Amino acid sequence: MKNSIFCSFLILAFAILVLPAQAQNKIKIKDIKGCAFAGTLPKGVAFSASALPGDEAQGLRDTIVSLGGIITDEILLRAADSVKNALATVYENKRYILYNPDFLRQFKQENDASWKAYSVLAHEVGHHALRHNLGETDCNARKKNEREADRYAGMVLRRLCATREQSLAALKSLPSSQPVGSCYPSIVLRKKETGEAFDAQDSIYKAQPKLDPCVEKVSNIQLMYKVPESIKNTNARANVFNDRVEFMIDIPFTRKRSKVFTHIVVDEKAGELTNIKSFRWKDNPYVPGSKTLVWDFKKDGLDRARAEKLGLLNVCSFDKNPARTTKMELLGWGLMTTAGAGLLTWGGITFGQSQDLLSTYKQYTNVSAAQYAPPNNSRTSTKNEADAKLTQSVFVGIAGGVLFTWGLNKLIKRSVRNKRTFILIPNH
Repeated sequence: MKNSIFCSFLILAFAILVLPAQAQNKIKIKDIKGCAFAGTLPKGVAFSASALPGDEAQGLRDTIVSLGGIITDEILLRAADSVKNALATVYENKRYILYNPDFLRQFKQENDASWKAYSVLAHEVGHHALRHNLGETDCNARKKNEREADRYAGMVLRRLCATREQSLAALKSLPSSQPVGSCYPSIVLRKKETGEAFDAQDSIYKAQPKLDPCVEKVSNIQLMYKVPESIKNTNARANVFNDRVEFMIDIPFTRKRSKVFTHIVVDEKAGELTNIKSFRWKDNPYVPGSKTLVWDFKKDGLDRARAEKLGLLNVCSFDKNPARTTKMELLGWGLMTTAGAGLLTWGGITFGQSQDLLSTYKQYTNVSAAQYAPPNNSRTSTKNEADAKLTQSVFVGIAGGVLFTWGLNKLIKRSVRNKRTFILIPNH
């Protein structure tokens, strides 16, 4: 609420500063009756009957009135060069606030300029909101009206999240003494009224903080987006503020864990969230312990409502850097798997040959049989060859099995890694 109200005032300030009064359809008042913020009424004024600062200005009027808790008629804003600063008046049963563009432009060039302008406008709105008789001739009654308008401004400025010093900025810019015979309270008294109203509203908010529009609302979110490869039980959580998200993660210490890799993890379908850049670590993300990361989402062009959709992201820590597998690495693991399969095949063939030789050895017992005659092998050499091929098949088979199992396992894992549904945001 603080930001939306503040932006509404900025819109009005720009509108007042850049839109000149139009010369056509002029209204001229020779003997104007009203209440001027600085206490001096001009001898006459001229302003356009149709020039409006814009629809945003009327929205501002609604904001001021709603913050004051009083419903009033439409207030028309008009530029009038002869007005010293700003004044409230009624003409032909229409309520006006007339302002001097140069006066507000001068405020814009000074420190706390915006709050000075807001103080003046809130004061003048207060006259209309409180239904003051702006043609009052009794000095005591006029002084009372000014004090009430100052109190109205003090209350509204606190609701607008100004500081106490900022609520008094406009009054401090006025001369410390009023002319003799003036129907305006002293500046000291006006500052007292404004400050007291500010303090009264502040006391209400301190007693009931939930009512204070200026207290930054914090959303506590337990991050639930799961990442299978990450370290478990890290208690990842987030606090969402108006302009940032603070992620917290607790990475447990173990004897084997001296280094970790902690990243923001975003679902690849999260759209603009995959372009997170404006974040910073408060702690080293590469060692175990409690870590805090701050993401300034407004710098990434997101609003709070979008940033609060944290079901699509998380902060995760890994024992190994979970980089995506390159094509060359996948090719290497594929070749290892193929080599292992080849060795298994070779081992199987060799085992079959050893079994054939062993069968021959067992089948023929007559050493003078034809198969043992030169140049054929002897019965003993046949047995030795069978045993050698059996040994060879065992070693080749074991080597092939190891290579095949290892290569296939790595190939599957690396292929799955490349099919992740999440994106790791690199640290910087």
